[in-house]
Parts: sequence; C-alpha cells; structure tokens
Amino acid sequence: MKCKYILMFGMLQILTLPAYSALNFASYTAHSVGSSPEVVAIGDINNDGLNDVVLGTSFYFDSLNDYKVFVFIQDSAGNLKSPVKYDGGDITSMDIGDLNADGLQDIVIGYDDSVGIFFQNSSGICPMVSYYSGTKVNGVKIGDLNNDTLLDIAVCHWNEDSIRIFIQRPSGIFDSSVAYHTANAGYDEIDIGDVTGDGLEDVVFMRGSSTNDNFEVFAQDSTGSLKSPVSYDLGGDENTHGIAVKDINNDGKKDVVASYGGNSPTSNIAVWLQDSAGVLKNPAISYACHDCPEPVEIADLDNDSLNDVIVANGGWNTLSIYLQNDSNNLRSYINVVIPYASHYKPEGLAIGDINDDNKPDIAIADYNNGLVILKNTTTGVEEPLISDFGMRIAELKAYPNPFVGNTVISYSVISYSGNKSTTNNYTNIRLTIHDISGRTVKTLVDGEKEAGSYTVNLDAKELKTGIYFVRLDAGSYSETKKITVIR
Repeated sequence: MKCKYILMFGMLQILTLPAYSALNFASYTAHSVGSSPEVVAIGDINNDGLNDVVLGTSFYFDSLNDYKVFVFIQDSAGNLKSPVKYDGGDITSMDIGDLNADGLQDIVIGYDDSVGIFFQNSSGICPMVSYYSGTKVNGVKIGDLNNDTLLDIAVCHWNEDSIRIFIQRPSGIFDSSVAYHTANAGYDEIDIGDVTGDGLEDVVFMRGSSTNDNFEVFAQDSTGSLKSPVSYDLGGDENTHGIAVKDINNDGKKDVVASYGGNSPTSNIAVWLQDSAGVLKNPAISYACHDCPEPVEIADLDNDSLNDVIVANGGWNTLSIYLQNDSNNLRSYINVVIPYASHYKPEGLAIGDINDDNKPDIAIADYNNGLVILKNTTTGVEEPLISDFGMRIAELKAYPNPFVGNTVISYSVISYSGNKSTTNNYTNIRLTIHDISGRTVKTLVDGEKEAGSYTVNLDAKELKTGIYFVRLDAGSYSETKKITVIR
C-alpha cells in the first residue's frame, strides 16, 4: 500500500491507496508480410513449450503472399523467426487447439466456404485438410461442445441463417456436423465458454448487424447438443464489432464483453456479467471507449491475477486497455499507441506470451503494416493508473437510479502534482446525457472545475421514459454510467 496526498472538499488528507502493477509496453514492432493480414492467433505449434504467432492473409494483388498462413516461430531467445508460409484460402478467421487429441496444438482457419485444419505432428505442420461448411465462413472457434473431452469447431458464416458445429471424432476426423438456426447476420464473430454456470461450454455468437439482436447464446445441454439460442441486445440500432468471453469480475464465472458504436461519445464496450444463477445480467453495463472500438480480447495483462479487457480502435492509432481493479470493476481505459489502420477484423487481435517472460504480449493483424507486436514490459508496482496515465481522476455516480422524479448526479475531481495536490489546478469538465443511440440530449456541465466534489440535479420531466447514459469527460479521462427513467 502507498500513500497519496489528495485535496477533497478543500482539506488536505493523506489517503492510503492500493498499489497496482505498472502496466507498460515497449514501442510496437511490425513484421511486413505483403498482402492483407486479416486474422492472428497465438499458440505453441512446434511443441517446444514456447508460444508462436500465426497470421492469415486474404487478397491484395500479391500472388506470393495472398491466401497464406504465416507461422512465426518463437526461438529460444524470445524472438520471432522469419515466417514460414502455408497455402490457405481467403482467410477470415483462425484459432489454435488440439484437434486430434495427440497433445499437439493445431491450426484451424475459416476461409471461403470451408474450414481448414493444419495438424501438427512430430515433423511439423501438415498440409491443410478441408471441410465444407456453408456460405462464406467468417468465424471459427475451438471448444468441447458435446462434453466428450475432445475439442470441436464452431463456425459462423456471412449472411447465412445458421451456425455449424463440427464434432471431433477419434483421430481428428470432422466429417460430422450439425447446423443450428439463427437470423442472418453480417461481420460476425463466434466464441466459446461456459456462460450458463453448468460446467458445459456454450457458443456465443455475435451478429455484426444492427438489424438483429447483438449476440445469441447457444447453451450446451446434457446430451451434448446445443439448446435454442437466447438473445441479448443493447437496444436501438447498436452494431457490435467484437466479442470475447472470460471472467472479468473475478467471481469464477465467465462473462461476455462486446465493443460497439463509432466515434465518441457513442464508442463503448458493453459487459454482461454472469450471476450466481448462471444468467447473463441484462441490460449490459457500458464503459466509454476510445473512438471506433473493434476487436476485443480478455487477458491478465498486469499479472495481478485479474483479467483485463483489450480493444483495438480502427483509424485512431490506438489500443484501449481496461484494467480490472481491486473491487472487481473495470477501470477507465488507458491508451497504447499502435500504427495506423482504418479497421481491424473481429479476429485481428490476439494475446499471449510470445517472448517467454511470463507476461502476455499483444499481436495485431494489420493490413497496412503486417504483424504488429506489442511486448509487455510490466515490472513491479506503482501508484494506481490514473486517466490515460495522466494525473486526474473523476468519479461519477447517480442516485437514485432508476428514478421517477429526479436523480442527483455526483462527481469528484482530484488533481495531482507530484505527491501533493494543488489548490490552483483546474480540469475541463463536460457532463452530458445521451440517449441509447448515442445522441446528446442534454449538457449539464461544460467548463473548468477546481479539484473537489460536485452535484447536479437531473429532472426526469426533461426526458422520456427509457435508458440514458451519463457521460463525464475530465481532461483525458472519460466515464459513462447508465441511468433509467421510469414513470
């Protein structure tokens, strides 16, 4: 524990604050591969105990590098070797796992209308084995979907009204598949995890189209089949861009995180927490994000045994990271610089230790720059991470919520200068109300505020019944809370 001098309510106090791991990344490096990288995955695909990086390309008028699987092997010094290429197809998705129960990690890709598997054996990577799946495949994920301890493959497709499950048979045969009906969708993503709390892995299918619900959960039943899907939606015409499944509030239950929206203030991530009954809490909790959030991954980046959320932002040279705090909530995002790309595919982001230092690193499939790597250089602990590594904190609350007549919105601004607060440091504050589509319906505060605590009254007469978002911008810090008006 460390101490920090904080000015609140005009009095200097010494508060004891928890120490957090110092999250740091080295400057990014880029490995050019020609063509157009679309997807990336991390896993040990040469059985040496070290994670490797696998990148997939589509078409970009480059006959030598189009439609290839690039394998970057990690060497004993923690560096990535020059890649080895394998023929694939118009690759849209990728995952890594043991697909023939031999203890070796294999590569699965989604391409064209098929699923392709590159099995690993004692001699290396074998030529691809393919299985037809349906109209353009745009998502694959590996998991045990019939509770037989063998890993199966879940597949989704561009604008097709079904997902497909390929069941693993002995010796890695996938000639048996089952289709499950769903509404047509667009730029989809599929993930797997137990989001119903029964110990069985479920399929989470993100439909990247605002005309349908944002995602569906196909729960696995006791017979090894999938139940009819349960839908979840953010309301309005929100379009999700990426999804991930993992425990993000440290209760041992897997949750769902999705990115949605465009430029600020409509840019957010949504969190559906799983409750003690195995139900994803709806509506979701929303957190403000940097502009144009796209692929999402979840991992413990700062080695504090708590999972964090990572989002790549298309067109903004930025990766946003939400660290989980000691209260098992997500802290406001911090940004890390990456090279420019206008967009990323849902499976264009991967997390894993790729230099054998027991710290998760970040890999990005970047059509402009190739394989982009961010090495995690986190060491020791430091003071709590504050507002984009800046020096201000603002805390936002609304009570009562939901509300009928009015609610009081409160926020606190704390300004630091070195180890002691200052009495003449001001922060620009903007407090706004947005409807569920992201449109600003009211501005409550817009101007400079000195360090301290403030309250603003919001009258429900000014708003229609429904869900709204209160957004607080303080310097480089941003936080959003959902409020609900009832009658």
